[in-house]
Amino acid sequence: MAKMEILIIEDDPSDVKRLEDFLTKLDYDVRYVASSLNEALEFYMGNKVDLIIIDIFLNGVEEGITFAKTISQNQKDNCPFIFLTSANDLTIFNKAKETKPHSYLIKPFNELELQYAIELAIEKSTEISDQFEWNSQTGAVFVRNTFFIKKKDRLVKVRSSEIIFVEVEGRYCKLITTLGSFLIQSSLRSILAKLDANYFMQVHRNYIVNLECVKEVFPSDQMITMSNEVTVFLGETYRDAFYERYTLLK
Repeated sequence: MAKMEILIIEDDPSDVKRLEDFLTKLDYDVRYVASSLNEALEFYMGNKVDLIIIDIFLNGVEEGITFAKTISQNQKDNCPFIFLTSANDLTIFNKAKETKPHSYLIKPFNELELQYAIELAIEKSTEISDQFEWNSQTGAVFVRNTFFIKKKDRLVKVRSSEIIFVEVEGRYCKLITTLGSFLIQSSLRSILAKLDANYFMQVHRNYIVNLECVKEVFPSDQMITMSNEVTVFLGETYRDAFYERYTLLK
């Protein structure tokens, strides 16, 4: 499980400090702070981040909008971005809107506004219809092979490769990962549709397993032991498909 990685593009040291303090409190990782267009582009083109927070005016020029236009035209991975500005001019807003930002913040902002802007940006960056439940601890979206799971006042980043198995728990599904478990409100079928079929498959009406995390198989008992030593059941409906895939992988 990794922290959400964020690029800040901001030239005002006091605003940088405020952003870093808020983001650290939310348990996010500020990967880099760029204070100019060229610096921001150089970092972005050579690195991956989950979110970008962009000040519209850098050194008195609308370089933030230029950055957004550039990455939108040369988009590597549809990385969501949030505009941050002290300008309340409609012309500036309309220019910024043309770049299709995932959220928009007016300075001065507070921690709650930043938190909501981040959640909205992550949600808008995917075409999947899953929505955050603002008063729930179980909202989640799936973006670029990664789950962003609502947990209290932050989003937890869980890569697909970190999932050992998924199990049904009432009206919810629990993602069992290498660093803990996470409960989300979703059907098993919906989760399976998001995961890479080369590595994940349903083995029971209540379980999806990561085939790379299968440690042992007990055909006589129709059970599978996973890498975390937990045993899951192999349902009759799924046995033939599992043994075919498991043989091929092994």
